[in-house]
Amino acid sequence: MLLLTEEKEHIIHNYYKSSNIMYTEYNKTTNDLLVAFKNKIQYIYHLVPESVHLMFMLSESNGKFFMKEISNKYKSTKLKDLVDVNYINEIFKQKEKEDEN
Repeated sequence: MLLLTEEKEHIIHNYYKSSNIMYTEYNKTTNDLLVAFKNKIQYIYHLVPESVHLMFMLSESNGKFFMKEISNKYKSTKLKDLVDVNYINEIFKQKEKEDEN
């Protein structure tokens, strides 16, 4: 489930409440989709059409959509840097506080 979306310049930042996916960045210029998983590993999926990214964001199950429509259909690159889980968890906490108010 998509919790929060922020767009800065040509990058869309998405935070998810999912069993596997924590965060994504979609570059509207290059059509690259960075996916950060809960196991702290990140991949960039190349040349993902904006329409596919939009369907991914709005899907009922982001993980299922990702597995079926993105993970094996687009070339990917595993990144060496691990996800800053603490930063993403802070975003989740802020969103939960906002939702309570």
